[in-house]
Amino acid sequence: MKKVVGIIIGIIVMLLCCCTQTQAAYQTSSSLNDFLVKVEDFPPVLENGKTYTIQMVFAEKENQLQFQDTGSLTYTLPKQIGGAAIQLSNEGGTLFDIILKDENGQSWTIYGNSMKVNSSNNTVTVTFNEEDPNYEKLTACGDTTFKFKVNMKVNDGGTEKKIIFSDKVQPTFEYNQANINVTKSVEKNGDLLNYTLKITSKTGINSNVTIIDKLANSKFLTYEKGSLKYGTTTSSLTSVTENKVNDDLSGFEYIINHIMHEGEVAYLTYSAKINYDSIGINKAMTADQSANTVTVRSNEGGIDTATISYTGEVIPWTIDKTASSAPTEPEVNETGDKYINTIDWKLKINSQGKGNTTGAVIEDKLGKTAGSDFSDLYYSGEGITLTNKEGYKKLITSIFCIIVFSIEI
Repeated sequence: MKKVVGIIIGIIVMLLCCCTQTQAAYQTSSSLNDFLVKVEDFPPVLENGKTYTIQMVFAEKENQLQFQDTGSLTYTLPKQIGGAAIQLSNEGGTLFDIILKDENGQSWTIYGNSMKVNSSNNTVTVTFNEEDPNYEKLTACGDTTFKFKVNMKVNDGGTEKKIIFSDKVQPTFEYNQANINVTKSVEKNGDLLNYTLKITSKTGINSNVTIIDKLANSKFLTYEKGSLKYGTTTSSLTSVTENKVNDDLSGFEYIINHIMHEGEVAYLTYSAKINYDSIGINKAMTADQSANTVTVRSNEGGIDTATISYTGEVIPWTIDKTASSAPTEPEVNETGDKYINTIDWKLKINSQGKGNTTGAVIEDKLGKTAGSDFSDLYYSGEGITLTNKEGYKKLITSIFCIIVFSIEI
């Protein structure tokens, strides 16, 4: 991949240095590319997305090629900088002054010169103010030097380490290595596992940060499409659309469509739905069954992964138990005979219809209560009646569950 370096023209400061001699009849040029002699303040290390201010210095040499006296001068920013296209901004005119000095220290100022950025053809046009009364001093000078400031910005990652400003001016540099970090947390809420990602651009610049999330087994967990939210803080989360959702709902991809600068943090939240039918009558998924792995990478080479599993209790169905009356001590008559108190018990199993209860073992015990004597407590009646949600009734067993009883005397 090639480096894309955006050049944005900024404040213009022009300075004329040491005009020592009247210009002779030498060849002239309107191309400032012929006069670029150096680039000042060029940083040796660049970060993607960061703006740097440099100065481009243009000079004519005595008895050699001279600036064109009339009309405009044009500098054409290279169509390729480090092997990729550039960008220009700041359209419109900017006025600046030029100060002339001779060998004796006397100075003159030419006011109202202009610079214009032309984004359509990547040029900067400089026009001297020919109406200024000191303009003749400028045309008479044979070694004029001026400079203007440029804001330079790296817009994309790659491998190039040189910017070609002209045939002779090609400064080299190194790119700051990008480093990105991701942490992950999960909590259960009803039928969903809710995940939170914290993505940090630790060092350098990270662009086109891509998040790839993968559930280990979509038989147990499936990505809840449309649940994805993004924000720079946990309180600013808003819904966003995934760039890709796996066909089997085992995960998704999402791209952060702006450059993350050093220290910048982003948050993503999303959900996975629990498949109770696959969990069956167990109370939890294993770490392998619930594993969720996220990989985060950027164009600059930043990469990190995080895996988290939910091994907390995941009960696919519940049991509610009610009695027709509270248990009491049996009444005793004058002869010592005990009367039998009958209590009807009712179990409500899997009332929300989650999962499959096939093979579930339900155990009910009659036991002693502290301070009471229930030694005569026992089951009575025809047996256990099972009623499904459609009203179908069956004694003792059914195709859905096996009822097992034990009595503690």
